[in-house]
Amino acid sequence: MKEKTSLNQRFKEWLKKYVEIDEKAKMYFDLMDSMSYKEPGKKFTREEMNEK
Repeated sequence: MKEKTSLNQRFKEWLKKYVEIDEKAKMYFDLMDSMSYKEPGKKFTREEMNEK
């Protein structure tokens, strides 16, 4: 398969995608940490959770 790109360019592209994945994961964990103080206030029964 010919892509007309250098190995260096392909590595830069891969590295950029790799870093973006790490940044998205950090954003997700930051969001989850920011919501860690939230509690539902009560325990729901199976029936209550399945109500539509």
